Amino acid sequence: MFNEWVSWKMLLVVNLIPVISIISLIYCLYAYKRFDFDLKGATDIPFEIKKIEGINYEHLTFLATYVVPLISFDFDSGRQMIVLALLLTVMGVIYVKTDLFYANPSLALLGFHIYRVNGDFKTGVRESVILVCRVVSR
Repeated sequence: MFNEWVSWKMLLVVNLIPVISIISLIYCLYAYKRFDFDLKGATDIPFEIKKIEGINYEHLTFLATYVVPLISFDFDSGRQMIVLALLLTVMGVIYVKTDLFYANPSLALLGFHIYRVNGDFKTGVRESVILVCRVVSR
């Protein structure tokens, strides 16, 4: 049955949303591994922290912004699915354009913490710098 290309094509067309979800999941795993690799190279941070403030509560703001629209949509309607996709895309673009991507709750699930710090950098004093880091207990 699955020896012919037509059968595979039909299977993919009928299950389009699961296929897109699997591809997105694979991309997310790749992005996480790359992010984790990039963080491993940054062990010596060249600045001194003068003031630190934990802002992990911003995960809840991000989550509430996405959960409320998901609850109110009718997923049986094709039109509602298009509106939901557009809404999520626009909200995602807004978060990236305003540099709020660090408030993504999936980072909290992966063990990352968010801090706002003031510090002395090599280039001078900077305030309200956002740090996303994984706290390692020794």
